Amino acid sequence: EHKLGGEDLHVGCVIPLGDMTFSRKEIVTFAGIYDPQPAHIDDEEAKSTLLGGLAASGWHSCAALWARAQTGLLAHCRHRGRPVITDIRWLAPVRADDTLQLRAIVTHRKPCPRSARLGQTTLRYDAVNETGSVVMNLKVNHAFERRADEPLSNICPRPSVDSGARNTPQRPRRRVCSVSFFEQVETGDEIDLGTYTFTDRNIAEFTTLTGLIDSRTGDHSTQVNAWHLTAAWMQRI
Repeated sequence: EHKLGGEDLHVGCVIPLGDMTFSRKEIVTFAGIYDPQPAHIDDEEAKSTLLGGLAASGWHSCAALWARAQTGLLAHCRHRGRPVITDIRWLAPVRADDTLQLRAIVTHRKPCPRSARLGQTTLRYDAVNETGSVVMNLKVNHAFERRADEPLSNICPRPSVDSGARNTPQRPRRRVCSVSFFEQVETGDEIDLGTYTFTDRNIAEFTTLTGLIDSRTGDHSTQVNAWHLTAAWMQRI
């Protein structure tokens, strides 16, 4: 099977990734576990929130979109290394039964500074609703293999770290138990969110809820996915 490399993804290229739709049950089930805010779990209480009604958790939307990106694009590419997400924007609520069209757009390409055999490609992943409005997007930096087999001696050195910035003294962190009002916290305060334990059961549960797969095997993942880690963090918040 021919797999795409960095040279095949030109700036401006648009890759359709299919569509996705969340039912009310899917929205409430995911949010009940990972993002139990009123806007995501209760129809009546959601009306008085900033979202103005029940809507999917942003992390649910991200994980489900990423599942489509894995099967619709990355599985067909010579993709190397873990992608780096540089920006996430939730621009409008995702409602139950909304059909979202998904796409990836190549926005930037450059040689990889650490390996001549790789190229860095930035893609913006969009979710577009039935009215044509972008409701969310992700900007992701990917590493793809290059066809040119240049020697590894061409690897660029890693950029140096400014030791002065690293040694800048900081005031001791203040531990805060809860936040009721804006004035209760200061920059640098630390809030203990407790712990979350990953188990075989909740890993399987998360992949079932989102459709995420292991990018190496094409099967449901048996390891902790980065989106699961993020959702667990949101749960503790």
